[in-house]
Amino acid sequence: MANILIAAGSTPGHINPALKIARALQSRGHRIHFWGLLDAQEPIRAEGFDFVPLFPDLFPEGDLREVGALRARRDRWGQLRHMHRHMGRVRRMMEAMLEGELDRVLQQLRPDLFLCDVIERFLPLIAHGNGVPTVLVNTTVPVVPPPRQPGPSADRGWGAVRAGLRRKLEQAGVGLGLIPPTTEFLTNLARKYGHPVDEEGGPGRSILSSMPRVVLCPGEFVETGATPRPETLHFLGPCIALDRQEPDFDWARLQEGRPLILVALGSVPFVLKRQQDFLRVLGDAAARRPDWQFVVSAGPLTDLAMLERRAPNIIAASEVPQLKLLQRATAMVTHCGFNSTKEAIYFGVPMVALPFQNDQPRVARLVTHHGLGVRGSPFEVTGEGLVALLDEVITQPAYRQAVQAMSVRFREAESPLEVARTLEQFLVEARSPVPRLTGS
Repeated sequence: MANILIAAGSTPGHINPALKIARALQSRGHRIHFWGLLDAQEPIRAEGFDFVPLFPDLFPEGDLREVGALRARRDRWGQLRHMHRHMGRVRRMMEAMLEGELDRVLQQLRPDLFLCDVIERFLPLIAHGNGVPTVLVNTTVPVVPPPRQPGPSADRGWGAVRAGLRRKLEQAGVGLGLIPPTTEFLTNLARKYGHPVDEEGGPGRSILSSMPRVVLCPGEFVETGATPRPETLHFLGPCIALDRQEPDFDWARLQEGRPLILVALGSVPFVLKRQQDFLRVLGDAAARRPDWQFVVSAGPLTDLAMLERRAPNIIAASEVPQLKLLQRATAMVTHCGFNSTKEAIYFGVPMVALPFQNDQPRVARLVTHHGLGVRGSPFEVTGEGLVALLDEVITQPAYRQAVQAMSVRFREAESPLEVARTLEQFLVEARSPVPRLTGS
């Protein structure tokens, strides 16, 4: 039995797959601790796992909800005040890390293995300094930098220029108090804890690039042959928390025999103006196709009654049981968050991808590359255009055939036993001077 520590971020897209990993490891007799901000505590403790808060005095519970409420009210001054307060907390957190405050937690827990979400990029450096073997968990599509070429080249020269520009932009943001000194802090933290620092940097490079990483989906979805797979990259199953608790839903409102369109744009949806604008587009699309029924996961800050008044075939809820609805859905309109995309694939549902930000465009490119759906722009789509996109994925059988073929591979890879065994190999490797785990 091993003592395993997991840092999983604070939002459902990061917590849900971590819970699936934790269950798989727990079933093999390992003891699991979660480590994170207080906003992650409730869903993790609800699943019966131990939770150790990270800087609870600096980041109180409810911080994420406060940001969402301020955005929903379009309270710009409130957002600026919150950002200023948050940046001050981040700076104090950085100072505490450099002073070694988190060493005590690792020394008390004495983990044999640390599984750390890639968004928590400070913590692996501290674990390294405390002799704790670390595996990075990619909860989205990994960004794989091209192999470094020996000697000078035009690409490396341009990469150095871009790296320099990024540093200057960050310095300007730091000087204005808009962002913390992340690059400088990461370098100082790496040096404090004896982790190698890539002095040359370059596009896509990371201090943590030498650490082993696992990606939570089969390689067939992520790999397109455009770049070689790094030796440090390994693939697990999709790690979909199929047994997670889902919200209640009035199933009597669904009408049998009518195409069901599930609309879900993420775990923190409809707080940005462009997302609110999309609701008006959705109302127009629903009115154009009264023979369809639309179920919308609208978030806690949306006026549900107003949304439903846009068209009689819209069913809106703050949260919906996405897994159960996908088993009945004809198509899904999605922001292409990695979790939602994997769930649509698992249940064989073709997608209309409307990526807003962050990693979503990268995931959307893979959806269209494999023929699992079509892509539109959430900033430009009209009601007529949304209906046309849905018509294409619903009426053209090639999309459903492609997504069902990928679904078979996802279901084959979704083995808790194989997830646990793969991660256990990292434990074996950490205890042995001879590397035993190769790319898989």
